[in-house]
Amino acid sequence: MTPATSSISSSLRQSTSIEEDEEDISFLERFPPNILYDIYILSKPRNNLPFVNKRLYQILHFNPTYSEIEDKWDNLSIIIRMIRTWYLVDLNTRLDFDLLERKLNYYESYIAQIDPEVIGVGLGPDMMKIVTDNLQKIRQYISTCQLPCVRYALSDGVLTNNFNSEKLVSICFNEVMIPNCGNTLSGDFLDILTLEEIDRETKFRLRAFKVMFSSISYWLQKLQDSNYEMPTTTIEGSNIPQFELKETILEGNEGLPEYNKDDEDIDIKTENLSNKFNERELKDCMYDKGINSRRKFELVVSLNKIHHFTYVDVNRVLANTFRNLQNKDFDTTDISLWGVTKFLLSNVSSLEIKGIPPIDEVFRLYDYYENRDCRSYGVNYLGQSISEDIIGALFNVLEIYDKLKYPLDDLWQCVFDLKNHSLARFLMSYSKNPNFSILQDN
Repeated sequence: MTPATSSISSSLRQSTSIEEDEEDISFLERFPPNILYDIYILSKPRNNLPFVNKRLYQILHFNPTYSEIEDKWDNLSIIIRMIRTWYLVDLNTRLDFDLLERKLNYYESYIAQIDPEVIGVGLGPDMMKIVTDNLQKIRQYISTCQLPCVRYALSDGVLTNNFNSEKLVSICFNEVMIPNCGNTLSGDFLDILTLEEIDRETKFRLRAFKVMFSSISYWLQKLQDSNYEMPTTTIEGSNIPQFELKETILEGNEGLPEYNKDDEDIDIKTENLSNKFNERELKDCMYDKGINSRRKFELVVSLNKIHHFTYVDVNRVLANTFRNLQNKDFDTTDISLWGVTKFLLSNVSSLEIKGIPPIDEVFRLYDYYENRDCRSYGVNYLGQSISEDIIGALFNVLEIYDKLKYPLDDLWQCVFDLKNHSLARFLMSYSKNPNFSILQDN
């Protein structure tokens, strides 16, 4: 073969190799990273795009555990965009602030034209005080609704994602999540609301303004005409008239938008115009597998402290947590049963025992590890061996049983079933002897 032929053959082989490499590259890989980011975000949360191949994994993968050593968090900006796109909601969608401002100006101008002698006679001062108080409340409520962390909230669907962590919640579930929020951060956190709460809050805000403007309209007319009465309406099927607080729209004023009649049924207490919500239950997905890692535990603690989320069925999550450790492949170094039980059982006044008490599961867990070489499992992040951790959890749960005076018959029966003398000694520190009926049956 001549050198020329050899060169041509080599070029052909190289060309063929390039074509084969190009065929191996997926359609998605041909896009630049910024386009891939957009595709990933628009494909909805929990999509499998990062797992298509190694290159896409390198580009799109997000590790929810922040590395303080490296002081960087790859792809955090993508996750923030994902949350903004799918979970950030504007609770002011029914409010037109320009319209509200025009209505305020209208009423302030209207009041200025009322004869001072009318205001000063009889109940005039009291009526005018109601009017001016409502005008002040409206201005305050407008300002409150426009605060970034009051205007926006997060749908609680965000909690179903694997990208969540304590660090993400504590540094990002606030104004950082709001586009163009500026550099003046208040440190307030966004509410995490159910879809029902979002719907109600959106309706509540418009309804609150309607009630306050209706009150202003009524008292101004009553001030100028003592015989003026509140309009009434008749409920279908009843002859009893019902008072209807509704704004009378005069020339120069504008009405607020009307939506479904059902919106009028929302109870409004204008003295408490706030969208801060009380304690609520964690989503059902947070019960699955219990608390099975340090990251999930820290996430649950953070959601509880910042957003007032809690586990209502404590036993269910405890039982699922204890069962994890009976799996031989479970990483026992990544959890502290002592810490989990101490946290979950801290609010003992509201603790309700549902079904089989979870301490049965701790007893079985203790029995499972008692005759094993616990040194082979290492120590957890608190420096506890698996045996020390289980004993700590055991004492935490037994302490609650003793404090709340729960019956121990089921626990004694569990000890007899397991035939475990160590557990019997544990239990005897709280109950010297089992009931005679249990001894008789065993």
